[in-house]
Amino acid sequence: MGCPGWPLCYGNVAPTHGFHAQMEQSHRYLASIVTVLVIATFLLVRMHRPRLNKMMLPSICSVVLILVQVVLGAVTVITHNAPITVALHLITGLVFAGATTVTYVASIFPEVEGVSATCKTFGAKQKFLPGFRSYQSFVALVATFLVMISGSIVVDGGGEKSCPGWPICSFKEMFSPLGLTQLAHRSIVLIASIAIGLFLYSALKDWRDVPRLYLVSYALAGLLCIQIGVGAASAIFKAPSALQDIHLAFAAGIWITLVILVSLGWYSLPPQEVLDYTQDFQDRRE
Repeated sequence: MGCPGWPLCYGNVAPTHGFHAQMEQSHRYLASIVTVLVIATFLLVRMHRPRLNKMMLPSICSVVLILVQVVLGAVTVITHNAPITVALHLITGLVFAGATTVTYVASIFPEVEGVSATCKTFGAKQKFLPGFRSYQSFVALVATFLVMISGSIVVDGGGEKSCPGWPICSFKEMFSPLGLTQLAHRSIVLIASIAIGLFLYSALKDWRDVPRLYLVSYALAGLLCIQIGVGAASAIFKAPSALQDIHLAFAAGIWITLVILVSLGWYSLPPQEVLDYTQDFQDRRE
C-alpha cells in the first residue's frame, strides 16, 4: 500500500516521495478526474435527450459505479487491503470499465433518419445482430470476468509462481493449495477461451460485411492468442514482474475489446434492416 491514509497521501496534496506512494497518489488524482468526467458525461446526456437516449442507461451505471468505487477505495485503504475489500474494489472496477465502454460505443451510433421514428411507430425493438445471440455473449462476458477475478486471487495469494509448468503443473505442485488455485484459474481460462472462440466464430461467420464488427472481432482473437502465449511464458519462467504486468494489461484489453464487440452487436442495426426501416418511413411520409 503506497498511501496508508485517505483521501490524502501522508496528509499531502502535493506529490510525495517514494515510488509506491507516488503511484498511489497518481491513481487517486486520475480517479478524481475520471469521476468528474463521468458525471459531466451523464449531465450532457441528460441535457440532450432524446437524441442521446442510447447513452442514458450506461452513463447512469457509470456514475453509480464510480461513486461506489470511490467508497470501496477508501474502505480498502482504511482496512489495510483486506482481501474482501480488494476483491470488491476489483470487481467494481471491471464493471465500471465495461459501463464506460458501453457509453462510448453508444455515442458513436448517430440516429439513422427514419429508423427511430419507425421503431417507435411500428413497435420494432432493438435486437442483437445475428451472431450476437444473448446466451453466447453472456457466457463469453461472464467467463472473461471470472478469468480476471480468479487471476487476481492467484496473484494476491502468491500463487503465480506455484505452478511453473504449462499447461499443467508437476504432480507435487498440482495438489498444493496454491497449485490448485492456479489450476482453477487455468481451467477458467480454457472455458473462457472456448466461449470467446465460439462467439467470434458466430460473429465472423454472419457479419463479414460489417467493417467495425469484423475488425474488432479479429482484434479480440489476436489479443486472446497473445494473452495465452504470455500466460504460458509467465508460468514457464516463474512469473517475472514484467511478464505479470504484460499479462494483466492484455487481460484488461481482452475484457474491454469483448465489451466493445458485444456493445456493437447490441447497438448496430443490420444494413438491410436500416434500409428497410428508412424506406418504409419515407414511403409512409409520402
